[in-house]
Amino acid sequence: MPTNAAAATKVQRYLLAAGFLALFFANQSVLVLAVPFYQMTLALDPVWLSLAIAVPMLLGSSISGYVGRASDRCQSRFGRRRPFLLAGVLGLSLSFVLMWQVPADWPPLWQLGYFAGLSLLFFLALPLLAVPLSSLVFEQTPEPRQRTAVFGLASAVQKLGSLGYQWLVPLSQLALFSSF
Repeated sequence: MPTNAAAATKVQRYLLAAGFLALFFANQSVLVLAVPFYQMTLALDPVWLSLAIAVPMLLGSSISGYVGRASDRCQSRFGRRRPFLLAGVLGLSLSFVLMWQVPADWPPLWQLGYFAGLSLLFFLALPLLAVPLSSLVFEQTPEPRQRTAVFGLASAVQKLGSLGYQWLVPLSQLALFSSF
């Protein structure tokens, strides 16, 4: 029979894998939803829309090293990783929700600017979640075999997510939502 510590470790691993599922959807959702919504529904220029996605994505990627160092050096009462994870989740959630609330009657240039600004906030918040979450795998266990098992579980959960992310656009069109 497993001990309480072993059971707690197993639960932590599944929670960590769930975090990787959230990270997978954070990485994919803007790319999957932006084209149907901003280009096909609001008729924004695809070249400008691509730039409004690519530039913030590059800027967000460029801060990953800084986030990693800051996370390693953090000495809060909540731990090294939790403040960054919380800031990342809050930043991602808020910017993602607002990203799709653009007024339809705005001129296209304003809509594009609105999306670009919120896309920048989103992709700057993404490393705040991604880097500490990945670091937690290495802190989960010092033994390489167990670390590989944790990464394997996270990878399997992400693959399951890849089966579901294709349904984001059809799900967004349900009657549950007032409009696309």
